Formats: sequence, C-alpha cells, structure tokens
Amino acid sequence: MTPDAVMAGLRAFLADMLDLAPESIRPESTLFDDLDVDSLSVLELAVFSEETYDVDLEPLLREAHTTGSRAEVTLGWLADRIVAAHGTATPLPEAAP
Repeated sequence: MTPDAVMAGLRAFLADMLDLAPESIRPESTLFDDLDVDSLSVLELAVFSEETYDVDLEPLLREAHTTGSRAEVTLGWLADRIVAAHGTATPLPEAAP
C-alpha cells in the first residue's frame, strides 16, 4: 500500500460523496474548511476507511474535530494514518472510477 494509492481511493470516494471533481481534492485540502465536509460525511468517510482499508479512523477524526485541530485533518493526514496502520506491503483494492 502506498500513500498515492490511498490518496487516490480517498479522493475518488470524497469526489463521489461531495459531488466534486476529483482533481479539486488535493492532499492539502482540509476536510471541514476546504471541502465543507459535515458530521454525516465524516461518518461516511470513517465507514469507507474501515471497509476499504480495515482502519478505524472515526476516533481520530472525532478527536481532531472536537479539539479544534480541523486544519490538521487533511487528506494527506488521513492517508498517512491509513498507510501507517497497514505498513507498505499490503495491496489495496482498486479505487472506484
């Protein structure tokens, strides 16, 4: 699993969920401020992450949201946590187009 593969999966999921062009979602995009993700979308992202990458991000996302560190919750931050939880040897399923 590579950060680029995780980023592609997250980007495809968020673009579909938020009805955005995938190229408009960048690694530095903040979920709450730039992408206007709401609490329901955070839950959907957590479920997607668990089902796709077998990683439970919900506690991390909740903590980042409630402690005021929303700017730190970026796609790159999420991708780094998914990669760290899996290491680099596990192949990922293909991201939806």
